[in-house]
Amino acid sequence: MERCQKLLAAFSDRLVRVPIALPEMVRGLMALHYSLKQIVICGQPEAEDTANLIACVHTLFLPHKVLLVTDSDTDGFLYQRLPVLSSLRPLEGKATAFVCQNFTCALPVTCPEELRRLLLE
Repeated sequence: MERCQKLLAAFSDRLVRVPIALPEMVRGLMALHYSLKQIVICGQPEAEDTANLIACVHTLFLPHKVLLVTDSDTDGFLYQRLPVLSSLRPLEGKATAFVCQNFTCALPVTCPEELRRLLLE
């Protein structure tokens, strides 16, 4: 955090004068001030319910988010690199979204309207 603050301070004049010149640094500055939302959608990539949850996320302007879509293949690349994914499973065979922020996850949801509500909190 300290290194991040020093880096942003070093470029602060440019960030204020020409923010469009440093888009990733602006994003980093926003991440420093806004807590990051981590969204994991578990479901089959081609399924309609998965597509509906993904579309819900994309309809909102959430620059401080990370979206991860997984198909529950525990032998897959993501599951090997991120063991926490093993605990995130689709509910009752439906695509399921998990929204986490500040090391705390909300209850999983399967409906786009509920996901939207969580994302806007």
